[in-house]
Amino acid sequence: MSEKRNVWFGFVGSFSPRFYKEIVHQSFGRSFGYLVLLVLVMSLVLSVKYSFDARAGIQKGAEWVNANLAEKLSEVLPEVTIKDGKLSSPVQQPLVREWEDFDDDLGMGKFAFILDTTGAITSLDGYPNGILITEGKMVVKYKEAGRSKIEEMEFSDIKSFRMTPGEEEGVLIDFNFEGEDFKLTEDIIGKWAGIIGKLLFPVIMVGVFIYYLAAKLLQVLLFSLLSLIVNSANNAKLKYDNLLNIGVFAVTPAVTLAVLTALLNIKIPMFAIIYIGLYSAFLITAIVQIKTANINNVVEK
Repeated sequence: MSEKRNVWFGFVGSFSPRFYKEIVHQSFGRSFGYLVLLVLVMSLVLSVKYSFDARAGIQKGAEWVNANLAEKLSEVLPEVTIKDGKLSSPVQQPLVREWEDFDDDLGMGKFAFILDTTGAITSLDGYPNGILITEGKMVVKYKEAGRSKIEEMEFSDIKSFRMTPGEEEGVLIDFNFEGEDFKLTEDIIGKWAGIIGKLLFPVIMVGVFIYYLAAKLLQVLLFSLLSLIVNSANNAKLKYDNLLNIGVFAVTPAVTLAVLTALLNIKIPMFAIIYIGLYSAFLITAIVQIKTANINNVVEK
């Protein structure tokens, strides 16, 4: 087969068990080239979807920030000043703000903001998510993969810092750090959302390609154990590199099904079992078909 035929007809032919007699004796290098192209196309398609989904999420987040953050900041963000590593604020303390509806807005669940430089409150116990600001540090608590994580930032290295809610239209927060002023505006958030959105596709594409190429190679190697058993049981007398060739092309139907379900957002119960069953079925059927056609006696290409 020509290289062009090997790629296109390899994809179409992989759905027919009789096709495998055409590739069983080719070099594994050609089969690996097909696998690389298959993963490349799969990664391209999935990356487009993932990029659109991520961009939509970023845009939604930016819209939420611009529509709601300014209003919520007046509730949650008092004026704070840090001088020589010690934080102070003119508001009455402890200042505690709690929200039950952040799950609807940000997917965070119950959230708390606590400002206390008096030492009365020293932890976020009792809150799944929250921010605690004390005289000497800021504590952030959040959930990741079902587990609570806590991060702390000490103020000891900060000489001069001041933060206040923005008073001008379109300004969310005013910062002054070591004498330098900075304003967080709606325009800045929109600009960065656009920049991140443009960078998403190449980053996702590279990550998806590397991950899936490694994953599919590992699958081919693992399922070659099944191929060896079937080869021996049927006395097909195929060499190990012949079985690897079959394994590369036999993964195509299962990969195609996985990509389609991802594109269509279809959730199939126990999909992993279906994937394994489909891959195994094509492996076994291909080896049996080759044995039946006595392909092992054909001179290698």
